[in-house]
Amino acid sequence: MNHLTAFISTVALASGVAFAAEPGLPIFTAEQRASHYVWFPKDGELLKPDPRVRIEADGLTFLDVPATDEPQEFGYLATRQPMRNYRVMFEYEWGKKRFAPRATALRDSGLLYHMRGPDAIWPNCAECQVQEGETGDTFLLWQKGAPSASSHVANGADRKFAPNGELKAGIRGRITRSETADTLTGWNEVEVIVEGAAASHRVNGREVNRLWDLRWPEGESATEGKLALQVEGAEVRYRNVRVAPLSWPTDHKPFRVLVFSKTMKFRHDSIPDAVAAVKALGAQFGFTVDATEDAAAFAADNLKQFAVVMFLNTTGDVLAPEQERALEQFVKGGGGFVGVHSACDTEYDWPWYGNLVGTYFKDHPKIQDAVVRLNADATSPSASILPREWPRRDEWYNFVKAPTGVDVVLTLDESTYEGGKMGAQHPLTWQHAFDGGRSWYTAMGHTKETYREPLFLLHLLGGIQYAAGLPAPGPVLDVPR
Repeated sequence: MNHLTAFISTVALASGVAFAAEPGLPIFTAEQRASHYVWFPKDGELLKPDPRVRIEADGLTFLDVPATDEPQEFGYLATRQPMRNYRVMFEYEWGKKRFAPRATALRDSGLLYHMRGPDAIWPNCAECQVQEGETGDTFLLWQKGAPSASSHVANGADRKFAPNGELKAGIRGRITRSETADTLTGWNEVEVIVEGAAASHRVNGREVNRLWDLRWPEGESATEGKLALQVEGAEVRYRNVRVAPLSWPTDHKPFRVLVFSKTMKFRHDSIPDAVAAVKALGAQFGFTVDATEDAAAFAADNLKQFAVVMFLNTTGDVLAPEQERALEQFVKGGGGFVGVHSACDTEYDWPWYGNLVGTYFKDHPKIQDAVVRLNADATSPSASILPREWPRRDEWYNFVKAPTGVDVVLTLDESTYEGGKMGAQHPLTWQHAFDGGRSWYTAMGHTKETYREPLFLLHLLGGIQYAAGLPAPGPVLDVPR
């Protein structure tokens, strides 16, 4: 089984039944190892598996190691990339082992978010405390540049969260929970919702802490950063660790996506991984995926059952004239189109298709690292969880011409790699209303590893959301504006 399906929410897919479960994409899995890292102060980033942090099919185990009187270093398991506007969910259960320097203290761990700057035992970040009897407390950690929650912490005073809005004195350095909701035996469920500069901590279904107007000392709103789970002197197990963008509606009706990956020229060896990843996204987020390389699927009567058609690394002339007309009819009838990577290396002799995608492929340099930049004006659901700067590795396309009449979501910084030919505003992902329907395209998606990157998969999910015409939900957190 593809590991991306391991934590699938229960979904009602009968016709007309709404998808009401809380979806989420698994993170910190073994297959996603390129997207996270383990850090301890003595060795820094660990390049080999370490018994202190075990990443297994059924979850994570920290500090299930032989008992010793020697101190155990504090550290963490962290994402490589920042995120914003998301909900992160997990379950945890305490083990029995405790280690110096916390051998007699409360068992302790935590979720770090808005984490930025250099790695450190307590990096610049906010923390949702995971600790015996105190899960849900907030720490605004003490490194230079750590954020302050100006709505709760003013003039150095410490506050306790109260659901009615009253601010109470608390313990210095933290914002304490409104109530104790965790259990010391068995599994606890935690959800942290991050929306802009606000955050909510929920333990076993009860909100116990809320912050707003999080800012860094220089005044900038704290709205994005890496995520990490702490290793802090106690044996603890985590499972069902997953993340979902706030832009994805959890109550939408089921819909169908046709994934088409026929190739007549170059064939990407990532296609099986890509198809499996899209199917897993569908299972987790409430849509059905039909995958085919049979162009006969492009008949008008057949396409009526789909909300979105995805060209996934297609190449060459893949449709006959009557099949082309069926796709045109589908889009003109309000259907959605998603193009991935070499979808723009397809159907060069069909001008309508070139306009649908936005442009055609020209050439590319070698696969290499580069920095992707978020368009500050982008309102696409495919941008909702992405950081302002996104370093990643892919095959970076140059196009015959830049697309026109589209909303550019992401650009590629040509100063960060070799071989770019599109200039300062090198388009990478865009979307547009087209001929009665909607079209979303990304030039990313060459490598197998791409389809194990949580950020890329959530970016692709947002493209499907746009193409399907799903509305984005309104604000999630009720906080002063």
